[in-house]
Amino acid sequence: MASLSVLRALALLLFSALPTAAYSEFSAAQIAVLKQVGLSHGVLGVLTWVVLAPASVVVLRTLQGRTAVWAHGLIMAFTYIMFTGCVGTGIWLANSSGRLVGHHTIIGLLIYVVASFQAIGGVVAHLLFKKHKRPTAVGTFHAFNGIFLITLGMINGGLGLLYAHAPITSSEKIVYGVITAMIWICFMAFAIITRNKRSKVLKGEKMRSENGTTGSSTRVEMDSNKELRV
Repeated sequence: MASLSVLRALALLLFSALPTAAYSEFSAAQIAVLKQVGLSHGVLGVLTWVVLAPASVVVLRTLQGRTAVWAHGLIMAFTYIMFTGCVGTGIWLANSSGRLVGHHTIIGLLIYVVASFQAIGGVVAHLLFKKHKRPTAVGTFHAFNGIFLITLGMINGGLGLLYAHAPITSSEKIVYGVITAMIWICFMAFAIITRNKRSKVLKGEKMRSENGTTGSSTRVEMDSNKELRV
């Protein structure tokens, strides 16, 4: 329950969509609807870029073989659906407030377009790996572009502060920046450490395979792990 309260508070701080001045144009009932939609927008945004997207990378790097690939794919499919809801509520809020042109809105839409291609790229990268049995340029781009999208999504959440319905103090902005920065640093450290560790393991497995000391089941697992190397 405590974690849900923190998530709700963070969402209210970041993404509730309209500045106080804009509320003078709406009735009390309309304001209530806008705030509820804004809260939904915020929760979906936080879950997408601060929780689920980084978690999918952790799962991909922690589990082994095909299990890791499928778990990553399923989590990201759910995350994409959630982000679609976030974008949909964001467009509705921006249109309702007459703020379709703004840094937060434009960057959010660009992220969604790139994320759509990212989803397709993930499927293509997996199919190419199955065909060639080795990492490809598409897979490498998919991995690094995913990290870029997570980073940009977190940053765009900060820009969402400009659209909050309540006055935001400097200390509250600092709180968001510190929390997000800590999550991002931990995420990047994990990604770099696991990438280096996995590369060393794969090199050792390759040497044993070339020397004929690796069994058939181990070779299958090694081939699956190559897909996770980046």
